[in-house]
Amino acid sequence: MSAEPPAPLEAENAALRKKVRELEEEREILRKAAKCFAGDCVLNMKGSWL
Repeated sequence: MSAEPPAPLEAENAALRKKVRELEEEREILRKAAKCFAGDCVLNMKGSWL
């Protein structure tokens, strides 16, 4: 038996990790938007939303 996982599994893992990063970014954006809709929206000194 080979100790290395098959190439299709490596590709799937890479795709899933990318999707996790995208979903985490989307969640953060939605969290910030929800905070704004709740009336807690503030700009920081660099013009980014907190």
